[in-house]
Amino acid sequence: MNKQKNLRIVFFFTGLGIIAAFAVIPYQLNLVGMDSGKNPPLPLPLLYWMLALQTGAMVFVGSFIGLKMAARVGLSTPILSKWLYQRHKPSFSTSWLCFSFLGGALGALLIVLIDKFIFVPHISQLAKVEPSPWWSGLLTMLYGGIVEEVLARLFVMTLFVWLLAQITGKERGNIPAGFFWLGIFAAALLFGSLHLPTTEQAFGELTPLIVTRGLLMNGLLGIYFGYLYWKKGLEYAIIAHISADLFLHAVFPNVFSS
Repeated sequence: MNKQKNLRIVFFFTGLGIIAAFAVIPYQLNLVGMDSGKNPPLPLPLLYWMLALQTGAMVFVGSFIGLKMAARVGLSTPILSKWLYQRHKPSFSTSWLCFSFLGGALGALLIVLIDKFIFVPHISQLAKVEPSPWWSGLLTMLYGGIVEEVLARLFVMTLFVWLLAQITGKERGNIPAGFFWLGIFAAALLFGSLHLPTTEQAFGELTPLIVTRGLLMNGLLGIYFGYLYWKKGLEYAIIAHISADLFLHAVFPNVFSS
């Protein structure tokens, strides 16, 4: 039963992950400057399919393993489980839904303000950066909400909590809160670190200040997403991440650059 339930969720995430990968490619190409006349290393259709299938494979493995570990440490996808397995209509807590969406928006605003008033005056490359078209920023929402949450929270954060529980002999129901906080911060830091190669490609170098910015911009909100995953389920972390990407990549850059 659990195997069947997990597989339905795994295939659900994998399908959305492939769609999200196709959607986010225009934004990624713009980010690294490949949409300005530079020749891509492969024909674009082939590049699209390779990136999409690679993403789908990562989401499949991450969600398959993550769901198995999550069940052992008390982390879950409660809404998707009821919908895909018990055929219950998806039901969100209105208060937590608002908390997730508004928290993502406010977190995105905080990041934009930190960038504008702390990093932009000291990183010359940022003054030359043009915001991506709003529509390409809009396409990042599904990738961030599904792919990044599956990999960073469902897989990496859960893995850290599971490892700590295994090492100390703790079982579901008596796992210390500190284990979850360690998992939250470790996943956020690792997620921020994995963005550094793209950051180097975009800026042409990695200075201590650029690295600090990269870790903060890509990791700060991960703490909030991890908290939501822990307390209410991965679905609320997904909602918060979608909200953050909406404002961070499609709304605020165009508002503050005008």
